[in-house]
Amino acid sequence: MKIEQQGSKPYIHLDEDNCILTIKGASYPEHAGNFYGPIMEHINECLPKIKENKVTINLAMTLMNSVSEKCIFQIVKTLTEVNELVVNWYYEADDEGMEDEGDIWKSSLKNVKFNMYSVEDINVLQI
Repeated sequence: MKIEQQGSKPYIHLDEDNCILTIKGASYPEHAGNFYGPIMEHINECLPKIKENKVTINLAMTLMNSVSEKCIFQIVKTLTEVNELVVNWYYEADDEGMEDEGDIWKSSLKNVKFNMYSVEDINVLQI
């Protein structure tokens, strides 16, 4: 599953073969539940096949509204059912808000390997 970034919707790539989910960019669609709903359904369908795998989630957000954040967090929480979950949180070096948000997520996801990476420009980040 691959969705190109467009306006208020982030780039999303679900690489099922390598068990990697990448969400990158700004996320503030008018109806975030409608946007993330099919992605969540797809993950729920894949979950039985990947439960014994290591799954990596790359989150590189430049902006997230509260509804998008809730939807993305629910996706991450669903994937905590796999054998090993790694979350890579990328934030721009001058974005204290996203850095603080990463710290909050890290403290909320105790049984997850949570890595935080400061980068210069998320838009040019290759993940």
